[in-house]
Amino acid sequence: MEAVSDTATPINMAHHTYWNLGGHTSGSILGHHVKLTSNRLTATDDTLIPTGEIRDVSSTCLDLSGGSILEPLIKRMESEEPDAWKATNGGFDFNYVVDASGWGKLVPVATVHEPTSGRTMEVLSNQPGLQFYTASWLTPAITGKSGASYDQYGGLCLETQNFPDAINKEENAAFPSAILRPGEVYSHVMVHKFSTK
Repeated sequence: MEAVSDTATPINMAHHTYWNLGGHTSGSILGHHVKLTSNRLTATDDTLIPTGEIRDVSSTCLDLSGGSILEPLIKRMESEEPDAWKATNGGFDFNYVVDASGWGKLVPVATVHEPTSGRTMEVLSNQPGLQFYTASWLTPAITGKSGASYDQYGGLCLETQNFPDAINKEENAAFPSAILRPGEVYSHVMVHKFSTK
């Protein structure tokens, strides 16, 4: 995605595709193995608006840097992170922070594997953040393609982006600017690579 502007303009585009590597009628994504190349996220309040703090989540139920099946982490979240559990309706909905050395460069940010189908998806991006969402708000279920029912945890999203609410955190050095200025080009690159194993 690219954009230019003749005046200073806030911009933060994202691609909000729901993925289920088992197929759209296979049920939940709780058996998917997810690995993110980050162990930090933008901490949020109880309405999921970033507070301005960058939080290290190493070795917690929110840490996907070593890779994990989703179901046990989501179960742990209920007891270990009850505020986050409540705010997200029982799932992941957090912006993970890409290492600053990768900002503006095309770097790996996530890998997802579904063991039954053997499908793997790798995501690369040049953005500083990755919103990871496990469709915990898909309630009640909605009717999808060919009449399939898409329920809670029916898909996952990997949205490469600037940090949410960055426009209101311009004074926070940890948050990249969300302003596109005249003469600049907003360039957001996201790559999805698929394989079977």
